[in-house]
Amino acid sequence: VTKQVVNGFGNTKTEDIKLKIIGIKLDVIALHWLSGDPINGATVSFQKSTAVSDKTGLASIIIPPTDSEKVKLDISAPGFATKQIETEVDVPSREVSLISD
Repeated sequence: VTKQVVNGFGNTKTEDIKLKIIGIKLDVIALHWLSGDPINGATVSFQKSTAVSDKTGLASIIIPPTDSEKVKLDISAPGFATKQIETEVDVPSREVSLISD
């Protein structure tokens, strides 16, 4: 990417800026299937990437760049059955309901 840069002295120059793609952010909201309450401490994983949900049930995972339109995520939490979901990478957020063991 080429960007025009102006400093405080009125000088303008063009610089090349290199962007590095680090991954794709996927937000998952983990909920208790029966009550609908958020699950704190749910783990979302994809290959070597993992994220843990907060008290609102939100886990934000960064997965490696991919050309695939869909990926499979594993969601687990203590006291709940593990669930695997297939989700599109271009969806900003998704809710997942887990069933108690």
